[in-house]
Amino acid sequence: RIRVPFPDKEYNDITMKCQKTNFNTIKYNITNNKEFTNSIISKFDILKSKSYTNHELSMELCNQLSDITIPAKIIEPGLIEVIIRAGSVSGYNCIDWPVRIGGFGIINDSDINNISTSPICIRFNSSISHIHIDDSGVVRESFWNYMSKTPTLNDIINRLVEMLSFPFKTDDRVTSDRWYESEKHTYLKQSNISLYKNLCKHNKLFQPNISSNYLDENFLKYYKLALADANIWRDYINEISPNIYSFRIFSDEFCNHLIEEMSNFESTSLPKRRPNTMNKYGLILNDIGMESFMSKLLEDYISPISSVLFSNEAVAQGLDHHHSFLVEYREKDGDISLDMHHDASEVTFNLCLGKDFEGSGLKFCGPSGSHINRKLQHVYSHKKGFAILHLGRQRHGADNISSGHRINLIMWCRSSRFRIAAYNGEINPDGYPKQSEKETPDVECLSKTNDDDYYKQLSIITNK
Repeated sequence: RIRVPFPDKEYNDITMKCQKTNFNTIKYNITNNKEFTNSIISKFDILKSKSYTNHELSMELCNQLSDITIPAKIIEPGLIEVIIRAGSVSGYNCIDWPVRIGGFGIINDSDINNISTSPICIRFNSSISHIHIDDSGVVRESFWNYMSKTPTLNDIINRLVEMLSFPFKTDDRVTSDRWYESEKHTYLKQSNISLYKNLCKHNKLFQPNISSNYLDENFLKYYKLALADANIWRDYINEISPNIYSFRIFSDEFCNHLIEEMSNFESTSLPKRRPNTMNKYGLILNDIGMESFMSKLLEDYISPISSVLFSNEAVAQGLDHHHSFLVEYREKDGDISLDMHHDASEVTFNLCLGKDFEGSGLKFCGPSGSHINRKLQHVYSHKKGFAILHLGRQRHGADNISSGHRINLIMWCRSSRFRIAAYNGEINPDGYPKQSEKETPDVECLSKTNDDDYYKQLSIITNK
């Protein structure tokens, strides 16, 4: 997968974390397509059984809301959101942190290297860099050291305050050093966001709602109809290839404003991080203060649409957090293409903002882990204001741009509930069980960056 630049590089995403928790002890059998499809049923049964109301401790903590003095509310039965502010004013105390408490946490399973028990799931609902919090915002098992298996709401809040104030007493020197590094990174990021509020060009992009002027009129009409019947989305959205969808969602005004905002931020002296390890140009939107806007896009539009379009995919249910960024391709002085890869997401939203360009088509191959992983499936030509929606495991890459300048908005959509279940070993990680390739790969689907057998396969193809 493409990795996100993150101070806690050892645990860059839940897939890496799965690998480091001895997932090789779980035996994945290579199956055919029929067996692979039938396994979906059991995945949904597992996720359905993990509802908040089926978790006794989650329901009990909801009854303790009157025992605490900090801001808190019940999101739904069994799920609480509290607002935590603690630590140094030049550290984690720089903003209020929304934290959601509820649902099944990490289990104790001998098949997964004896992971310590987490009695309940605790997830930061805003992106944070912290040694004891993973890339999904879920607190790691280290949070529960010396905690009761049936903690009270006050116990959890006190522990949250402690983890934002200083390293845990049980942390070794290396872990403590990384805690301070992450604290500094978080403070600098939030300081930059605060500074840019006074410099931004389009204030509407930094609000926790989306202006109707930003949405395509026809999309907005179907959105209102979908509130009564979600399946109406199938009448609007075009399936251009199996599990790959295209639709108009944003107006030209939005596309232009976001491009202008990117140029405006680039003109400042504020520090800039690039989106991932493969794109040298672009911008992480969460780093400039657009996280609430993008979260609204996910919550109101992308997540409900994904639940309908990928109704047979457990990974696409309950999308609740994201990594959102801009990428750009130019004929000169920039990225000109992107090698074949799959994303560190459950679902990927890819919107073309413009500008004028030629070439730079988007090639799709089969899903990662399938026997057609390296077989060409579809070639898509970007159009301004139109989005592509596909599973994160769908292998894809960008062709060379022949002229002009293309800028796209990418949102890697993720489901904490699915990732926790995969981490626990209750369901397979995305892209598993892996299948054996049955045919020679297509040359368009080979990846020099990601395929260990790239030169071997290239030789086979060219000598045919």
